[in-house]
Amino acid sequence: MKVNLMKGCLTSGEVDSYFHDVLKKIIPFLTSRMLPFLSFNLMILALSRSGSSLLADFVYVTSLYSIPVVLFSMPLALIGNFSNESNGLEGFKIFIYGIPTCIFLSLLSFFSAIFIDLYATHYTVRPVEGLSLYKYCVPMLVINTYLYIYSEGAINNKVTAKIKSVLSILSVVLVYFCYFKSDSISVDTLFSIFILIEFFTLIIFSLMIFKYSKSYFFDLEFKRFFSECVRFLKLGYPLSLGMIGQKLIFFLLTYRLMGVSDTLVSHLSIVMVVIGFFSIPIASYAQIHSIYISSKSKVTPVIFNFGLMIIFLFSMLFFIIILIGGDFIFSFFDSKYGSNSILFFISLFFLFLSTSVVQFIIGHLRSLRDTKIPQITVNVVMFFIFLPMCYLVDLHVDDLCLVIFMQSAALFFAAIFLYKRLVSLEGFRVRG
Repeated sequence: MKVNLMKGCLTSGEVDSYFHDVLKKIIPFLTSRMLPFLSFNLMILALSRSGSSLLADFVYVTSLYSIPVVLFSMPLALIGNFSNESNGLEGFKIFIYGIPTCIFLSLLSFFSAIFIDLYATHYTVRPVEGLSLYKYCVPMLVINTYLYIYSEGAINNKVTAKIKSVLSILSVVLVYFCYFKSDSISVDTLFSIFILIEFFTLIIFSLMIFKYSKSYFFDLEFKRFFSECVRFLKLGYPLSLGMIGQKLIFFLLTYRLMGVSDTLVSHLSIVMVVIGFFSIPIASYAQIHSIYISSKSKVTPVIFNFGLMIIFLFSMLFFIIILIGGDFIFSFFDSKYGSNSILFFISLFFLFLSTSVVQFIIGHLRSLRDTKIPQITVNVVMFFIFLPMCYLVDLHVDDLCLVIFMQSAALFFAAIFLYKRLVSLEGFRVRG
């Protein structure tokens, strides 16, 4: 029965087209996300070997400034969906009409970063290295989000991936050149390299977009500058607030676990890094899926069902990898928690699966221009179900599996609500 269903699904023309699109884009999308992740962690490794206080300063500063970056860049990330709703000239028009919004949000992010710098400098108990320097990186991170997502989704994802790869490698080379030159590296030096790389990113992607779009000519409609701004903000800010809500949830969770044991917090952080690394293919696939749905006038639910099947198969692959090499993977972090514990690996599987399903459904809803309800749903479930469980349950230092299972259960609960939301939309049955 399952084999016949699979065969019928795979031989349908709609799924063939979808599967071809995924295969064509997955490597570039994966590369442009995987290499920055690896390069970032390699830079952290160099910093950690230079002194624990430097690493603490780095984590503090980047966490602090992540608020304006997330708040003002997430609306701009929708350019990937908007520009693919109408390919070619019309997609480029949307990009052009969105530029004033991009500049406006980048300026707001810079003013917010200045305020954070003044506030943190005044109230921090000790001087923090890099606090005043990193604010110059914030507006470029916002602008580059807009340029990168548009280049990847509407111009050439392979060229975009190559550019991201070269810049990621260049950043690691510069960091380790400075590190080996003096057997250490300062936070200021690291942030200076960040600023340099983001500047290169801005220039290169701007030139790339100009090269690929210079044949497009059209008369500007000044009313569309305002209408596109409203569309970016209306659909984008639920994403921003949702991301900030997730950061607050993680902070409150960390605060609760620190009351139990610093070791428990450390183990959970390591788990999140591992899950984050293996989730990069899921994030890449969810973005490809979302852009594909946005680019089609009619999409039936078979595509969504096929996507869920891919999510489940990749989650099973993750489970097999963790079962076979979990001890080796966690040994990189000098962690022996859950060594040879099948319960620990099962908890990781459920966390990975629940996170992936939620991410995939949110991506599909985003393609249907539904961003507010999904973010509210996830944050409400995590705030009012997961966090109360963590605070009411009597946790101990060895209860990491329990925390992971509770988080997975809450995410599955959120996924059920998101799915109900999805099937209630007319666009899910036949998008048009």
